Amino acid sequence: MAQLLQQARRLARLSFRQLEEMTGVASSSLNRAAKGHRTSWEVVEAFAHGCGADPEEALAAWQRAQPVRRELAAKPQPQNINTFGDLVWAMRVLRARHSKPPTLREVESAGSGLMPRSTLSSLLGSAPPRRVRKDLLLAYMRAMGETVDQVEQWGAAWERANANYVANPPVPVRMMVSPALLSQLADPELPRWNCVAALVDQASAGRRDGRSKPIRVSLALEAPSDAGGRPSLRVSDDGPGLDADSLLQRLSDGWTTSTRGRNRAFGVSFNIATMRLGTLITIRTAQAEMRRWAVLKLDLRALVRSPESDWITLASERKAKSSDHGTHIAIDGLRESWSDDAWQQLRIRLGDLYSYPLREGQIEITMNGRKVRPRMPCVWGEHRSVTRYGSDISAVQRIDSPQRTVHECLDCGHRGVTSDVCVVCGGGDLRPMTAHIWGWVGVQRYLDRIDYGLDFYRNGRKILTRDKKIFEWHDDDTGKSELEYPIELGHRGGRIVGEVHCDHLRVTPTMDAFAHDPAAWRAVVEAVRGTGPLRPRYREMLGYGVPNTSPLGTIFSAFRRVDPGLRCLIPGDGLRAIHEEARRWAEQFHKGDPRYQSDDVWYEAVLHHEGLGSARQLPPDVPR
Repeated sequence: MAQLLQQARRLARLSFRQLEEMTGVASSSLNRAAKGHRTSWEVVEAFAHGCGADPEEALAAWQRAQPVRRELAAKPQPQNINTFGDLVWAMRVLRARHSKPPTLREVESAGSGLMPRSTLSSLLGSAPPRRVRKDLLLAYMRAMGETVDQVEQWGAAWERANANYVANPPVPVRMMVSPALLSQLADPELPRWNCVAALVDQASAGRRDGRSKPIRVSLALEAPSDAGGRPSLRVSDDGPGLDADSLLQRLSDGWTTSTRGRNRAFGVSFNIATMRLGTLITIRTAQAEMRRWAVLKLDLRALVRSPESDWITLASERKAKSSDHGTHIAIDGLRESWSDDAWQQLRIRLGDLYSYPLREGQIEITMNGRKVRPRMPCVWGEHRSVTRYGSDISAVQRIDSPQRTVHECLDCGHRGVTSDVCVVCGGGDLRPMTAHIWGWVGVQRYLDRIDYGLDFYRNGRKILTRDKKIFEWHDDDTGKSELEYPIELGHRGGRIVGEVHCDHLRVTPTMDAFAHDPAAWRAVVEAVRGTGPLRPRYREMLGYGVPNTSPLGTIFSAFRRVDPGLRCLIPGDGLRAIHEEARRWAEQFHKGDPRYQSDDVWYEAVLHHEGLGSARQLPPDVPR
């Protein structure tokens, strides 16, 4: 009964003082009820109503908890004991059978230091039965006057109970689902790769716990156990994990419209993704200091049939090692099968999405035992440069733009600068957010019609991949947008690329776009491309008195043209640019060919065009 009340209060996010104001029952009485002390039904009923729990379920729990008046129980026999519940019951009965039951202090003294009174009070009181240490049990039986042979029998009873100690029985968890979210779940357009990426995001969230080692994420497809069955997907990580309360709270936030459920582990994105992939979800998670795994099962078929059904159950399982930690997600009954080609395409896609944390050693992803390789940026090195107006301009320009700290209201989602109260809803639950926009803009070693643009990251995952809208200038006076790059290159494409990290921005539940926040997005755009247009003459015409020295503006002014040779860092054959050859070398780069990992091959072709390079140093496929 206490567990039911505690869970109801956590999900309602109410303090005992707030409950007192709502119910008229003293907070001390409510506190005693939540701790498992004997309580009147009136208090339990008020507690349940105040937290929005089911009164009938609370009544059933309260009735089961009532003491039964009966004659003194017979002495328990160790050979009849098979569970720790039976064992704790036997310990209580043995003490109660004494004509003058020994006090906890007396039992503690008889146990030679093996039985602290706090432990005895928990075991012999009204708390739910739990696992007992073997040395404590044997010391207790000796203190109760059991003979040597009887103590050995109790030891055998402990072994049987320990062998049967696998998991607590699952209990239903009441959780209401937002109608708005259910309508989102009905949208079938989310691609499968994005669904799997949402599961990887649960693990990558653990990168921010300060650990130095990479988080290891394992994905595995398992064939159906019987003919006609559906395959299963397993996603495991060795991240910090969660306790049961935190897991329930995050799932509760994720299944509502709460701001807390946005963009966090087991939030809205996770719910939408799992709904797309399968029908039965099992989450097993624990932290290193915990003794048991929290095991949560979600039956989405039952949810679709009725949001009022018991579609979530919570249980726990004993760890094999107390130091184990992390999260394991199993999705059974996949809606679609995965072909070998689809699995390979998923591997490539994940290597692209998580390129930065993969290559920086922050995370490792394996798929059926095979490592996912990051998609590396094929760019000119930072030591390469061109000369403009007497200055050397590097082929890589860094972005480093600290922003002011703002506060986000966790109740309505509004962001403002006040640190006391939300100006929209009046809530006081505010989270400070220190924004920092950082990254780089660079020059690719080859031209391509599609493969260029900037990648925008949030917490290590690409939200926008090779985005080209950053090359548009929006005129606030006319309301029109104008493409500025590439315009001088015709059909050849572009080569400006980069990575922009903006972890403070919110994203949509599908994780493929940033949420609407014009002021925050404008700050990102200005950190990358400054204010005003990129084109120098157009800036002069509009009255901008100084050149655009932003990272993108600097790269644009130096590398927007594609003349072969050192002036623009374009490989050539002495007569013309060799764009096709440069693209073929890039294909070898992305395949991992060690000859093409540095930019030396491209630079030798640049020098060759100028008549400065050594032809014998070029690969055999470079035109002479």
